Amino acid sequence: LEFHVRPARWINTQVRPYALYSLIREYALRLEMIMEKRESKLPEWVLQSVQQVLDRPLSGLREPLGADQVDGFLLSIHCDASTPAITLTNAFVLCNAGHAGEPVLWALGIGLKVFDSMQALEQSIKGLFTGAGVNPKLLNLLADPDRQLLLDYDRESTGVDIRIELRSVSGHFIEALQDEEIERQRRTVSDLYQQAVAWQVPSALFKHLINAAECDDRNRQILSDLGGAIQLVVYKAMVPAWMFEASSSDQVRLVNALRRFYVTCIGKKDFLFDVPTLYGYSQQQLTRKLEADFPEEHPDPENIRVTLTHFVPAPVAPGQLPQSIPAAREVTSENLVEFAANRLMSRFDGAISLAAEDGQPLNAVLTPAYVNDVVEALDVAAGYRELLDTVLTP
Repeated sequence: LEFHVRPARWINTQVRPYALYSLIREYALRLEMIMEKRESKLPEWVLQSVQQVLDRPLSGLREPLGADQVDGFLLSIHCDASTPAITLTNAFVLCNAGHAGEPVLWALGIGLKVFDSMQALEQSIKGLFTGAGVNPKLLNLLADPDRQLLLDYDRESTGVDIRIELRSVSGHFIEALQDEEIERQRRTVSDLYQQAVAWQVPSALFKHLINAAECDDRNRQILSDLGGAIQLVVYKAMVPAWMFEASSSDQVRLVNALRRFYVTCIGKKDFLFDVPTLYGYSQQQLTRKLEADFPEEHPDPENIRVTLTHFVPAPVAPGQLPQSIPAAREVTSENLVEFAANRLMSRFDGAISLAAEDGQPLNAVLTPAYVNDVVEALDVAAGYRELLDTVLTP
């Protein structure tokens, strides 16, 4: 916190990071309230409660409001008595005196939500952090060591019973939120440093880790989410209402029709007119090959799903043997047309499996080995380059 409070020099300008971050957070919340008033179906008193803590961030300024006073709270999670409380950053709870027993929760990535009781609020948060209902957006609000602690507790405990604690904010409400975000970043960087020392991480890699942690600022995520919401509002204002009421299939048909219109009426001036896309070229080549190999079935290459599973080994300390059980796995999936064009980003260091999009069994001859042979023989990328060379040759 002391580092952020100090002024910083940028060229010929003095910047106060803490004040700047707090203003960004406040203005982002105000902008979100404007969006909520335009699009949300929440009760008016909920939006007024948030507006009150923004206009009167100090609790003393809200006391004269009497029955309309709103109290702000921050959240902590208690797993058991042996572990310290986990701070849930970028989230708060508001309690309106005029609507006692109806707490309002705001969390980054989730937005505003009103509950019938404090118990319902606590049960909802518990369900988002434990069991099968774990919400990745809420987990990302925790510092890295706190996130791992909660995941380990959920995995190892048979009867998970976490407790939610509300901490009243007596000082400046926006600054209290920003203080927790700064502490989250500090704990994350401290944990990265300890891991880097334990694993003897090279300095270049450690530098990249620190740079990534520095960019992991939740204010940026708030602005990014708001940008997407504003684009959606602008889109809704520009597009006729009947397009939103149309089914998904009709919307897809409309998009395809607009594309054909562009190619037919406008795109004729393009020097690549009548040249198929890479996807279309790949589909043509595969369809011709599959029809030749399977004349009776005529398999559709878009119906064949290719999945690559890449196993990531668990890191080990210097001098120790690597474990046979992988620490994680990465799964990439796309249809055969896309696979023939980009070959899963040229990654063949994993296990390839095939499946049909419609759930029907594939022909026994359609094996990963057969698919690899076909893709290598067709060499869609090279063939497409030759096609472009032919078209572009004067």
